[in-house]
Amino acid sequence: MFSLVSIFLINYMMAIFLIIISSLSLILPNIVNKTLEDKKDAFSVAQTDYTARTTEYLSGFSTIQSFGIVQFVINEFKKNTKQVMDSAIEYGKLSNKIDTVTLILGSLTFMGGFYLEDFLF
Repeated sequence: MFSLVSIFLINYMMAIFLIIISSLSLILPNIVNKTLEDKKDAFSVAQTDYTARTTEYLSGFSTIQSFGIVQFVINEFKKNTKQVMDSAIEYGKLSNKIDTVTLILGSLTFMGGFYLEDFLF
C-alpha cells in the first residue's frame, strides 16, 4: 500500500496505469472462468463416452465380426476419437489464451512502472 501511495505522489498517471493493469490481471481470469469450466466439462464427458464406447467395441469384437459390421464400428470409433480430440483442442486453446493474457498483464504490472516512467520523464 505504501508503494502505491508513493507512486501516486510521484506521478498520478503511472499509479492509475498500474492500478488498472493490476486489476485487469486479477479480474480477467474470473470473467472467463465459467467458459473454461464448460469446455473442461465437455472434454471430460467426451473422454468418458470415448472410453465407454471403446470398451464396448473391444469386448464385443467377435460379435461385430460375425455380423460383418467391422467397417461401421471403425467409422464410429474414428468419429468418437475426433470428438474427443476436438474437445481437448478447444479447451487447450482457451486455457492457453487465458494464461497468455494473464502473463502479459502480470508482466505489464511488474514492468509497466519502468516503461511509463521512461515515457513520462
